Amino acid sequence: AMRAGVGIGVCQVPLAAPSAQKALEACTGCGACVEQCAHGNPVTETLFAARSLADTPRSKQYAEQFRKTGDVKGRDLARVVDGIAKDRNAGVAYFPGCARAGHDGRAAIEKDLRALERAFGRTVPVTDHSMGQQCCGYPVYADGHVDLVEENLLKMAEVFKGHDVVITPDPGCAYMFTTVRNALMGRSRGARGFPQVLPLVEALGARADKFAGAAHGV
Repeated sequence: AMRAGVGIGVCQVPLAAPSAQKALEACTGCGACVEQCAHGNPVTETLFAARSLADTPRSKQYAEQFRKTGDVKGRDLARVVDGIAKDRNAGVAYFPGCARAGHDGRAAIEKDLRALERAFGRTVPVTDHSMGQQCCGYPVYADGHVDLVEENLLKMAEVFKGHDVVITPDPGCAYMFTTVRNALMGRSRGARGFPQVLPLVEALGARADKFAGAAHGV
C-alpha cells in the first residue's frame, strides 16, 4: 500500500469492493484516456476485462438478458422496424442497432432511411433481423463478455449474408463489426463473407452532392 507522503507505490483494492466497481462502471469507452496516455496503453480494454472479473449484479443481469433476447435490457427491438421494407438480397442494407431502435425509435430510423434513399437514389431496406439478432454486441463487449460477443458476431454474419454493404447510424456498431470483429475473429468462419460496414454519416458524406438544396429535415 502507498505510504503517506510517498508519491510512489501500489494501492490494491479488491474488485468486489464498491469503490472498485464504481470506478469500473464509470468508464464509457470513449478512448479519451488512451489519447492522454503517453504510452497509448489500452485502458478501455483493461477496464472492460476487469468488469467481467468483477461480475457486478448489473453486468450479470445484462449478460443473462443478452443470452436470452439479444438485448441487455431484454427488449424485442426487432419489432420497431415491422412494416419497413426488408430484402435479404439487397446490395446495400440498413442496420439500426439497439441504440437507435431502443432510444431514438422508429421516427429516427425512418428519417435515416429517407436520407439513404436520397443518397442512393433507391429504397434502402432494413436488415431482416429478429429478436436475438438485434444488437451489435457493444454493451456486452463493454462488460468484457468476449464469449457473448463472438457468438453474436456469428449470428450477425448470418443476418448480413447477401448484403455487400451494411450501413448503421451507431458508431459503436460500426466499431464492433469492423475493428472488434477483425481482432477477435480474423479470417475465421465468422469473418469470411462479412459485408463492408459503414457508419451512416460516412455513407451520406460520400454522397453529399445528392443533398444540394435539400430541406434541413431531409
